Amino acid sequence: MLGHILTLGPDQIAINTEELEPDCGRRFDSGDGCAKELSYLNTFYLLFWDDIYDEYDLLLFENDKQYEIGLEEFYEKYKKRFIFF
Repeated sequence: MLGHILTLGPDQIAINTEELEPDCGRRFDSGDGCAKELSYLNTFYLLFWDDIYDEYDLLLFENDKQYEIGLEEFYEKYKKRFIFF
């Protein structure tokens, strides 16, 4: 929960509508607005997700089981980027 408070605060995300800023460019789009360029969230995104996010974002499947399999394959492919407990 603390991570969301840090990343979605007004210093981190520019809350707006699509009319104001329809494309975040290389900044992370939280769905609520674009991450500010020097924000914690955007810095993390650029370091760890920028080159794989499109692949992750395409994990849309017909059912939950296919999604689980696709997600597991994604995490296995990039396992060095994640911490597993």
